[in-house]
Amino acid sequence: MYLLTAQETRRLDDLSIHRCKIPARRLMNRAGKEVFRVIKKEFENLKRKKIAVFCGPGNNGGDGLVVARHLKKAGAKVQIFLLSPPRKRGSSTYLDSRFRGNDIGGIFDKIGKPDLVIDALFGIGLSRPLAGTPRKWIREMNRLKGVKLAIDIPSGLCADTGKVLGTAFRADITVTFGYPKRGFFPGDGTLSQAHNCVGKLYVRPIGLSPRVIEQLKPQTHLITTSDIKPPLNPRLKTSHKGTYGHVFTVACSLGKIGAGLMAAHTALKAGAGLSTLVLPSGAYRKIDPRALEIMYEPIGPGNSAFFTPKDLPAVLERLKKATVVAIGPGLGAHPHTVHFVHSVLSHYRGPMVIDADGLNAVAANPEILMKRRGLTLLTPHPAEMGRLVGTTTPVVQKNRLKTTASFARRYGVNVLLKGYRSILSLSNGITWINPTGNPAMASAGQGDVLTGIYAGLMAQYLQRTEALLFGCFLHGLVGDLLAQKRRVVLATDVANNLDLGYDKGMSNIKCQI
Repeated sequence: MYLLTAQETRRLDDLSIHRCKIPARRLMNRAGKEVFRVIKKEFENLKRKKIAVFCGPGNNGGDGLVVARHLKKAGAKVQIFLLSPPRKRGSSTYLDSRFRGNDIGGIFDKIGKPDLVIDALFGIGLSRPLAGTPRKWIREMNRLKGVKLAIDIPSGLCADTGKVLGTAFRADITVTFGYPKRGFFPGDGTLSQAHNCVGKLYVRPIGLSPRVIEQLKPQTHLITTSDIKPPLNPRLKTSHKGTYGHVFTVACSLGKIGAGLMAAHTALKAGAGLSTLVLPSGAYRKIDPRALEIMYEPIGPGNSAFFTPKDLPAVLERLKKATVVAIGPGLGAHPHTVHFVHSVLSHYRGPMVIDADGLNAVAANPEILMKRRGLTLLTPHPAEMGRLVGTTTPVVQKNRLKTTASFARRYGVNVLLKGYRSILSLSNGITWINPTGNPAMASAGQGDVLTGIYAGLMAQYLQRTEALLFGCFLHGLVGDLLAQKRRVVLATDVANNLDLGYDKGMSNIKCQI
């Protein structure tokens, strides 16, 4: 699903009105009616419900007045408050003048305790911090009791970044039109407060032409189940383990064995037919024998604690059987290991997932990615991303979308920047934002499990974009389902419950589309 900037949204409306000949009044009536339908769904019986509608002077206020008209017809007790008189040429002026509101002074003393508070003050056009009366109104609206609903976007929230512009309406429900705004899903932990303002998101159609949106070619998308249907197809009755690919995980060093084991084991859980862990012989001596389904390829002398360039020929020989290679978990940061990783990246031509110490090795020479010939996915967390681009974690967090997309385009790779609202930037410049995942998953090993999920999916579906989208979506979705009953979700919990993601689909996501 497309995520639109404010400029793209305005352009979409303009093209719909002038090129597709859809009157602005019709779009406003449709928008108001869709909001009313959401309210009916949430409240069921509207008779005698006390509802306060706060309207601004522009189109957003016009939407609010349409909603008020429908609510009044449904028997609700509606109070309408106008921030200022409608603009003489504004789209809201055609509406029934009976809905003019009270004077600004002292209105919040007259409201009482409404069942529903509707924000229709400002739309996507807001670009500077609110001050004066508008700021005071929003603060007072937030203090009111009752359910809070925002029309199109919570007033005071930047549509592009999710940043609060001085102050913002804190909605329990947001009803937006056509397509979500990019600021609803920015994943920027330092600037964005969108997650505190949007609440449950409904995306409702108002008759915008699909041909117009294709002309705009938005570069940012939200991952939904409609984007990941192919990997959910059932297995063929005639299939066998070779049908679903062979994952080779190049990982581990002495004292860092668990990461590689989790990645290799999760690849099987994600559906790969075979999984082999390639590791230094010294680390192999410490392997837990309970991981029975994994095959092992110990490399080097019996006391070798980490990989060195001398191990390259033996490793490459093993990788001839690989469908996909995952490299990095627990490798360590010894200079010999860094050189070893560079050599593997240069010589192995199949699909590859690079994580953890593999990413740290790449950070020493990102140009090595230019030598890759196969599909390449990097899965950094913000600190690893900072090392890859030569900056700090806070700088990455302030520019998550731009940083990820720029790196992916420059080096011709796919990059998943992990964190709240993980960002997947493809090598073609298209960026996807993942809506799944939660704080209960903030525990060791989650990245290793995600690496295994991706390797297992890529082994089955190779270079299909759907596999790249489904990996992060599935990882977060399973964590969300488990978090409904657990305070902490361990990485192994996710690995052992991947079937929940296949069975439950998107049922836990608060995005009613």
